[in-house]
Amino acid sequence: MASSVEICNMALGELGVSEIQMVGEDSPQGKKCELYYERVVREVLRSHEWSFATVNLSLARHAEEPPTDWVYRFDFPPDCERVISVYVDGSSRSDVPIEYELQLLDDKSGVTMLADTPDLCLRYVTSDIPSAMYDSMFLDAVVWRLAEKLAVPLTRKAELRSNALQMYRVALGSAIATDINERHPGGKRVPEALKARN
Repeated sequence: MASSVEICNMALGELGVSEIQMVGEDSPQGKKCELYYERVVREVLRSHEWSFATVNLSLARHAEEPPTDWVYRFDFPPDCERVISVYVDGSSRSDVPIEYELQLLDDKSGVTMLADTPDLCLRYVTSDIPSAMYDSMFLDAVVWRLAEKLAVPLTRKAELRSNALQMYRVALGSAIATDINERHPGGKRVPEALKARN
């Protein structure tokens, strides 16, 4: 699909501003795109449980002992933008919810997950996805959100910002609705392990 430069240029085009050759280049547009681009992508990723950006991961135990009110400490993926669910390894993702807490390590080098269950999996929206993999409707939402952020700094026109914000809301709503509608419409999923028992 589109590169970060192409996405920035789509947003700049909606504002009638000159294109850039590189994010971060020595131009007002390049510097503002560098400031806002990644932040906007992460914000839009966090806004919904996007199918194209969903990952399932078995969590590894962390070497550091957990606090006394928890039994286990797990490494937490740094690319996790939004937690969708936490479940026991080998079980259905829709089983009883697992109680957990996220905690910053004492040395502030990362975040860990605390729980009382020994083998956990995490279903989450990842921020580690190349822009070429973005869903086209998600991409439209990113373009309009970026245009909204860039409007006033680059054009000094509040009406452009207002229009871009309105277009972002429409694009985001359409993207979320399409993503939800494209999911399997069936009932509760039965894990293969349970099917084998019958």
